[in-house]
Amino acid sequence: MSSIGAYRPVLCAGLAALGIHGCGGSYPAPQTRGTAPPATPLESQTTASAASVGVTSRQAPEPSYSNLDDGHIAAVVEAIDDAEIRIAQMADGLATDPEVKRFAHEMLIAYEGRLSQDKQRWSENGVTPIAGPVTGTLDAETQEEATTLANMEGPAFDREYIDTEVRHLDRALDLLGQIIGTTNSELKGDLITVHREIEEHLGEAKSVRERMGNPSE
Repeated sequence: MSSIGAYRPVLCAGLAALGIHGCGGSYPAPQTRGTAPPATPLESQTTASAASVGVTSRQAPEPSYSNLDDGHIAAVVEAIDDAEIRIAQMADGLATDPEVKRFAHEMLIAYEGRLSQDKQRWSENGVTPIAGPVTGTLDAETQEEATTLANMEGPAFDREYIDTEVRHLDRALDLLGQIIGTTNSELKGDLITVHREIEEHLGEAKSVRERMGNPSE
């Protein structure tokens, strides 16, 4: 049977990985990239545990759509408004189909007005939008949509814009519905109003898409 001394180097190395020294010598701190601070003992232990089961990267948690405070709710509404404004601005300038161009212009005016009203109301009530995981997800999706549209033109752009609007407005309805159903925020009444307006806009977008899908009608 091997003596315990044979396992001493392995034991010491394991303790050093957890930030515990004094096992007959000191061990250098792990190297870091750039200016990131050295890992804490707990972080080192977590990393070692993840490596032991084959985990090579940490996945970000799914954003929570419920129990948001006023600041985070305001930021969600702001992100929805900003997305509509940004995409509508592109379509207002690039759309070739008259009906698509009309719809985009109406969306631009509607959401610029909505955002202006929201900001005034938030200011009057002392609410400051606070970005979080939900708004980060919305912003990333909007950027992806804008990039796709920027590489298109003509009828292909018109169709993609309307498809994007249907997806975006439907997604916004689902998100607002989840927030409305779980929050006791003072902004709940405003959310219900926004939800109703988006339902109307989604119906209009679907009507335009249906007409484009049946050009003979």
